Amino acid sequence: MAMPKKKILLLYAAPDSGHAQAAHAVVEAIKRHSDWDAAEDNVIRYFPHLGGLFLKLYHWMIANHSGVWGRMHDNPELYPLVRQAEGLLYDQDIFKLRQMLERHRPDAVISTHALPIRILAGAKSRGRLDTPLFGVTTDFWAHRYWASVSVDRYFASSKQAADDLARHGVDAGRIETTGIPLRGQFLRPPAKAAACRRLKLDPKKPSVMVMGGSLGLLPFDELLSAAQSKGSPSSWQWLFVLGGNEEALRRVKSLRKPEHAGRIRIYGFEDNIVSLMSAADCLITKGGALTAAEALAVNCPLIIHRPIPGQEEGNARLLVKAGAALREDQLDGVLRSAALLFRSPSRLANMREAARKIARPQAALDIVKALKESLR
Repeated sequence: MAMPKKKILLLYAAPDSGHAQAAHAVVEAIKRHSDWDAAEDNVIRYFPHLGGLFLKLYHWMIANHSGVWGRMHDNPELYPLVRQAEGLLYDQDIFKLRQMLERHRPDAVISTHALPIRILAGAKSRGRLDTPLFGVTTDFWAHRYWASVSVDRYFASSKQAADDLARHGVDAGRIETTGIPLRGQFLRPPAKAAACRRLKLDPKKPSVMVMGGSLGLLPFDELLSAAQSKGSPSSWQWLFVLGGNEEALRRVKSLRKPEHAGRIRIYGFEDNIVSLMSAADCLITKGGALTAAEALAVNCPLIIHRPIPGQEEGNARLLVKAGAALREDQLDGVLRSAALLFRSPSRLANMREAARKIARPQAALDIVKALKESLR
């Protein structure tokens, strides 16, 4: 009699986020490289009104009071209060995770966000859950809310994240550094020349990609204005990627002048991001780890503009220290940095090499391999 397939449940907090993209990548790898079943779910779906309000509040805080968020994020003085609140949430099961598990009946749960993993780890510590639980950190460092002795195994996004988990009390033997899981298309990215041919770009001219992450906080309007200004080199080719932000996409398209349509491309949701990144000579972005990990996978240098205090600040520090990124908080500094890179092929090459050294495009496959070992 054939053994039933194992079912792996991937959890994240909200759709349209880097955490969700990481979960998609693991699901894709499980389906391609194992005979298991894989499913996804998100916490917000189980309380859409309260969850939607929480997301709006978070977006408002990040957009208008990012400094306050930075002081609150991973603040050790607030940790005892959070632990008290967690106890109430566990008892009431406000996020309905027990209902979620009853619906899916998984053989193992993998969380790509700290919120679900803390709730489930709390349930395990109280004897209410015996399902194997795994965590995948999705920033290049790990704050204290990721860490729990009840998590069976962690897949860390970087050595820094692994060290952070250990510092917060996780046994080093339960931590494996895999990288941030990426979609299969990043395993074999096209060469720059091939990507330029596909996109009808001139490979001999500098190409700048602009991509702002799921929150849409990058100043696309100002960057487009700079790209169209008289001071901007007419040889530069621009690739603006606005994702699912339909309002911003319509606005930026309306602001692009017809005479610049050939050298300034504007995209909405683009499934084949790997070709755009492979064609680019640098990527202007914020400090989102998923976008950065994708850029590293194609060895594309980053120029990081005003990362969100807290999680993105930590990402920016690591990437700049590794030599794969520059950080510029002023818009004119962003453009100057790009110009300096294009005038110095050796520096651009050095940043590409630094990106290659810390890239982990195999992360999703490594996670699946480790899961097979753990769940035998």
